[in-house]
Amino acid sequence: GGLNPTGPAGPGEIEDYQVTIVVAGTTTVSLSGTDLLIEDTDGGDTDDRLAIRSDGANLIIRDDNNNPLTTAISGATGNGTHEITIPLSGLVGVTNLVINAFGGDDSLTFDFSSNGAAVLAQFATATYDGGTESGVPPGDRLAVAGDGSTVSAVYTPNNTSDGGTVSVTDGVGSLDIVGINLEPIDVSGMLEAGLDRKSVL
Repeated sequence: GGLNPTGPAGPGEIEDYQVTIVVAGTTTVSLSGTDLLIEDTDGGDTDDRLAIRSDGANLIIRDDNNNPLTTAISGATGNGTHEITIPLSGLVGVTNLVINAFGGDDSLTFDFSSNGAAVLAQFATATYDGGTESGVPPGDRLAVAGDGSTVSAVYTPNNTSDGGTVSVTDGVGSLDIVGINLEPIDVSGMLEAGLDRKSVL
C-alpha cells in the first residue's frame, strides 16, 4: 500500500504502466459507400503482396510481405498486423473492391480455392491498379486461383492498357476483376478457363 499511481517510482517502489504501441500501416483498408478500398498509403511505394480470400463468414486480407495493414472498419480485427479479418455480415451493400497499389512491385492474389462462393456472392466488381513499378521483372502482378472443381474464369485482354478483365464465376455468384497497369496475369486451378480475344481483334 501507499504506492503512488503516477510519477517517478520512489525508493523500493515498482510500478507497471500499460503501453500501447500503434504500428503505422503501409496499406489502409476502409469503406466508402459501396466500395471496400485497399490502398497503399505509406508513400505509395511499398512492395505489396496482397491476398484476398474468405473462410465463409469473413473476408480476409493479408500481406505476405508482412507489411502492416490498418483499418477502422467496425467489427474488423487485425488492425496493425499483416492480416485483417472483416465479417461479411458487416459488408451489407458493399459490392465493389477497389485496390490501389501505387508504386513498388506489387502483387494481388484472389484465392478462391476454399470458400470462394462467399466472395463471389459479396462482390460484383474488383478494380486492381498496380500503379508504377520498378521496371525490373516481374513488375506488378495479378493471380486468380480457383478450387479446381466449381470455379471457372474467362480472361479478356485490354488493348488500350496493360491489363484486362478476369471474369470469375461458380455458376451462382460472379466477379469481374479489372486489372490496370499490370504485367503478368496468372489464372490457375479453374474448372474451366477461357480467353476472350474478340475485344482485341
